[in-house]
Amino acid sequence: MGERARAFIVIRCQAYEGRFHFYVERCIRAGDLKGWMRVIQKPMYDYIEMELEGSKYQMDKFIANLQKGPPDAKTSGLEISWKTHKAMYKGFQIRP
Repeated sequence: MGERARAFIVIRCQAYEGRFHFYVERCIRAGDLKGWMRVIQKPMYDYIEMELEGSKYQMDKFIANLQKGPPDAKTSGLEISWKTHKAMYKGFQIRP
C-alpha cells in the first residue's frame, strides 16, 4: 500500500473550454485518489481547489501531471499544502 498522503491544492489556470478541469479529474480518477475538487471561475482565469488523499507515489505522479497539463491549457500557479493523512474520503466528488 505504501506511504499515504493528503494535500490541499490550488491551481490557477487558463484553459480552452474547461479542458483543464476534465484533465485534472481524469488524472485524479486514474490515480485512485480520494477527496474533492471544485472550480472557481473568474473573468480571466480559473482556480481549481482540491483536497486529495491517496498513496504518496500517486500524489507525486498527479502533481507532475498537473505541472505538465494538457497542450491547450496554461497553469500559472500551483500551491500545495501537505497535511496528515486521515482517510476522510471514501471516493472522489466534484463540488459546486
